[in-house]
Amino acid sequence: MKVNLLKERQKAYTINWIEIIVIISVVLFIMAMGVHYYFLYTSSKVLEADLYALDNQIHVLLRRV
Repeated sequence: MKVNLLKERQKAYTINWIEIIVIISVVLFIMAMGVHYYFLYTSSKVLEADLYALDNQIHVLLRRV
């Protein structure tokens, strides 16, 4: 009886490595998605600024002609 209780207690306190790996991989995936969308957002803002700069250059050239 005591042996069974010890085995059950050891099972309760053992580390489940698969669950830990799954949790870490999910957290890393969410972080990677956040970084990815951050870079997409900044690149869209840079492209928008370049578009406005080119539009201003076109207007300056049209005024000169």
